[in-house]
Amino acid sequence: MASTVPTVVLSSGNRMPFLGLGTFQLPPPKPEQLIDAVKVAIDVGYRHIDTAWGYGNEKDVGQAIKEKIAEGKIKREDVFVTTKLFLTFHRPEHVHESMMQSLGSLGLDYVDLYLIHNPMCLKYGTNPSEIFQPIGKIEDLYDDVDYVDTWKVSENKSMSPIHSWL
Repeated sequence: MASTVPTVVLSSGNRMPFLGLGTFQLPPPKPEQLIDAVKVAIDVGYRHIDTAWGYGNEKDVGQAIKEKIAEGKIKREDVFVTTKLFLTFHRPEHVHESMMQSLGSLGLDYVDLYLIHNPMCLKYGTNPSEIFQPIGKIEDLYDDVDYVDTWKVSENKSMSPIHSWL
């Protein structure tokens, strides 16, 4: 990572840039707008890019990063990428599936930080549109999963494409 970027050392020994570009926006920008925004951010020195499965923009974020790598502006190890576990993937058997979906969308071999986006858990397979505009009773969408169990699975380094650990 570029030495001019202020970083904090995580308990893992890995470094995370203090300042990051958050990519959530309502209404969502057009893909080319987001790609351009991420590329400009990298050009001006941002080295921490934050996205999430729930934002629906991992593909565009990943494309921007890959384009900057192809231009020779950065190497993969120069940019710290954070993404997040969506609240419908909290059951331990779905955590790895979600990680792999994010990696596939991003087009990366690993992410630097993978967070539980929200401690609340909803049933697997819940349509995201139902979450924000519930059809019926919202209580019917909840799932009883202890986020500690979710976290334990995400810490399994032998099956995880996560680069940094807090």
